[in-house]
Amino acid sequence: MSTQPAPGDALQEIAITGLSRAQIARYGDASGDDNPIHTDEKLAARLGLADVPVQGMYVMALVNEHLARWEHHEVTLKLHVRFVAPTLANRDIAIGGKVMAVGKTENVAILRLLVSQSGRMVAMGEAHVGLTEAR
Repeated sequence: MSTQPAPGDALQEIAITGLSRAQIARYGDASGDDNPIHTDEKLAARLGLADVPVQGMYVMALVNEHLARWEHHEVTLKLHVRFVAPTLANRDIAIGGKVMAVGKTENVAILRLLVSQSGRMVAMGEAHVGLTEAR
């Protein structure tokens, strides 16, 4: 096990291959999100989108999955994401972040998270992560 994280440490950026319309539709079925914007390409186009958007909760799940793979992660205590642009189907998604603070008495790190697609930010957020014990 490595040492505990410090403010300024990066959460390694990952690239997720673009989600297909079928994956987005299956997520909608499983989650009960039947909003047609996520499956109807013509509706998305009429609303000015280049493709159907990924559900926000799906994007948050991808972010949390990335956090869970971080070597210091024990548990995600809080995850807040603000969407600033639609995350679209069939385009790679990049997720990264940075440690902003580490509790001195609590074993918790606060991370700033960034989600981007095609070189532009689509979401930003903050996570409070319970840390594994340093050995």
